[in-house]
Amino acid sequence: MSKLVARYRAEGEAAFEPRSRRPRTSPNAIDADTVELIVRLRKELADQGLGADPDPIAWHLRHRHRRAVSRATIARYLARRGPKKRPRSSYIRLEAALPNETWQADFTHYRLADGTDAEFLS
Repeated sequence: MSKLVARYRAEGEAAFEPRSRRPRTSPNAIDADTVELIVRLRKELADQGLGADPDPIAWHLRHRHRRAVSRATIARYLARRGPKKRPRSSYIRLEAALPNETWQADFTHYRLADGTDAEFLS
């Protein structure tokens, strides 16, 4: 007897609804402690003004914490834990509806030879 027939007998019409194909387990996933350590290392390195990329984090994990995690795995978990990039829709574009509607001016301060101050508009 096929799986679908057995499922139909057990569940009725609900057996034909689409189901998730996602695996129930992920044997290659790293443990939650290591994920928290990766995120904590990124914050510590960034706070110290050092590189918080996957390469230095992998070095710290290997040499200080005795954990071997690939650079790609570190990058994947960092991307999941944010911060996220700003969406393009959040950028505000400054544009004029009509010609000569928007102007920008720059002033340059300059001291003349006789000591008087002047400002040049460009």
